[in-house]
Formats: sequence, C-alpha cells, structure tokens
Amino acid sequence: MAERELARAKINLSLHVTGRRPDGYHMLDSLVVFAALGDRVEVERASGVSLTLKGPFSDGLATGADNLAIRAAEQMGGGVAILLEKNLPVGAGIGGGSADAAAVIRAMARATGRPLPDGAALARLGADVPVCLDGRPCRMRGIGDRLSPLPPLPPAWLLLANGGQPVATAAVFGALQSAAGAPPPPLPPSFRDFGALIDWLIPTRNDLEQAACPNR
Repeated sequence: MAERELARAKINLSLHVTGRRPDGYHMLDSLVVFAALGDRVEVERASGVSLTLKGPFSDGLATGADNLAIRAAEQMGGGVAILLEKNLPVGAGIGGGSADAAAVIRAMARATGRPLPDGAALARLGADVPVCLDGRPCRMRGIGDRLSPLPPLPPAWLLLANGGQPVATAAVFGALQSAAGAPPPPLPPSFRDFGALIDWLIPTRNDLEQAACPNR
C-alpha cells in the first residue's frame, strides 16, 4: 500500500543570516510559510531504496545517492521505492528538494512505524528539512533546527515567478559577503490582517538575494 504526501513549496518571507559557526554552517533567522502547490511523493515498502521520477521538472534531476529523497530514506532505515512527481522547479530557492525529503520521511514513518529523526539529524540533511517536515508557518533559527510557531497568519495569495535559471544553494551561501546581519524585528502576538503582516515585513531582508542575483 503506497503512502502519499504533498511536498509543498517553502517560501521565506524574510531571511536574515545572523552569523556563521566555526564548522561553516550559517545561522539563520527566517519567517517561513508554505504554498498550496508542491511535488507529490509516493513510497512503498521494498527490499532496497529506489527513486523513480516523473513530472514537468524531472528532466536532469539526479536519482543517485546525493538526491535528498534517497538520503532521507536511507536515514529512516531504507527499504522503500519512491515515486516523485516533480512539479516544482529545481534550484528555485523554494525548498523543493528539502520538501521532497521531508515528505519521504513522513510517509516512511507512517508506512514503517519508525520514529521521526530529531532536529539536528534533519538539519544535517539540509537547513530547510526540519521546517519542511513540520509543514506549518514557523520562525526558523539556528542552522534550521530551531523552529518556533508563529501567531496566526492571515490568508494570502502570492505570485511565484521563476526565470528558469537554477541556482545552487551552496553557491549562494558561498557568495554571501556578510554573515553577521541583524535579526528581524520582534514578532507581534498576532497580525490583525494581511496589511499588518506586510508592515512587519517591510523592514526585514532577504540576505541571500544579492548573492543569488549578483547582476541585478
């Protein structure tokens, strides 16, 4: 019996890089929400780990040991066949690979009864994996392993535009010129409407924007 999961696109409404640890990991402080659209993941129990791809953005996506879905399955103990329908563009900064990994972990936990990994183990897969596993609007701090719930957020309809040019996360962090920015302003106990959320976001930043778009 296949277990199915939606791997929803992650959106950083703000993304502050507040420091860098001696081991090279960047410290983040970000307001994260999730879109209603995403990749679709199915897992079935099997003797080994395999990954089959389909969908509009499956071309050129590696299915080897470096794929986050494969790594997530192996961390959970292996023994699954994964079918991934890739609806989100690759290298778009919306956490597609991390969302896929989180979806595999959720589905495998249901299929096998195995416990979910802890936050530190998830963060080693990728900084976005813990928040994608949680799947709710969060304030994400540390190396992605510290999640705090947000006050209720008003509904919003957002337009996501992708220029078709993939950008590697490691390259973006490597091009970051400063890793010691100020954190965002304190969060209010609630947002009365969408306008109040926008007012809070206005003084915030995306510290990776310049590194990702150096010629902008």
